[in-house]
Amino acid sequence: MKYVEPYINDDYRGGRLNQTSQVTVPEGQYYVLGDHRNNSNDSRSVGPLDADMVIGVAVEINGKPIDAVD
Repeated sequence: MKYVEPYINDDYRGGRLNQTSQVTVPEGQYYVLGDHRNNSNDSRSVGPLDADMVIGVAVEINGKPIDAVD
C-alpha cells in the first residue's frame, strides 16, 4: 500500500530530490539527509559532503546507547 503524503512538495516526489533516486557517493564523502523533506538544505540539493565537513558522534544505534550495543 502506498502511503499518501499530501504535505510533501511535488519537487520531492521525483527526480534528483526524491529520496529513492540512486546516487553514487565518491570515496571520502557522505550523502547527508535532513529530516524535513520540504525544507532541508541537504545532499539532495548541495551534493555529497567531504568527510572533513561532517562533525559529530553516534550516541545511539536503533535507540540503544552505543555502550549497550553488542
